[in-house]
Amino acid sequence: MVEPPRILREFHSETLASYRTVPEARIIAMIALAGWAFELEEPDVVWRAGAALQAWVDLGLPFNMGHGGQRMFDPVETWITMKRLGCEDRDAYFHHHYVETGRRLVTDQRSTASGKPFRAEIRRSFNLAGRVPGRKCRFRLPIPIERVHAHRQIEAFGDPFDSAALVISPDRLELHCAPIGHTLTLGARCSFLA
Repeated sequence: MVEPPRILREFHSETLASYRTVPEARIIAMIALAGWAFELEEPDVVWRAGAALQAWVDLGLPFNMGHGGQRMFDPVETWITMKRLGCEDRDAYFHHHYVETGRRLVTDQRSTASGKPFRAEIRRSFNLAGRVPGRKCRFRLPIPIERVHAHRQIEAFGDPFDSAALVISPDRLELHCAPIGHTLTLGARCSFLA
């Protein structure tokens, strides 16, 4: 097996093993939808999605063995691995399938919008049950990339927070705060030309 990059070694831990509860078939369906949304009827899409997953396993994506010997994965860990390997040019799925499908979805929307801005609302809820209340944390939310999308406007929303603690970066919102509840919601209303 190839030694996984440092970021993957740090990310994968025994603590995270408890999240590896999704059967391989559902992960393959998730990969197929994200990478081949417009080709789902093609007979080899499931095979290609399975091959992508196996490549990530070969490059260090961990899994648990479930009942009956089926492999169980954490979907978040799988996505982080997919993106990291793609950004490091160690796997082609991210750029050639995931990104291309996402762009095509936006392009199809753009072609029907007649030059009107594309609007999206993105919301992420964080489960903080395992964190010490009042401890400062960093929360991130992906947003449309500034250099790709013209006339981007972002309006943050969610649980009450100090606006000085929010940073809008070219590709994400980042909130630094010390939440006291068991959950925190961060969202963005986005408007841009695709």
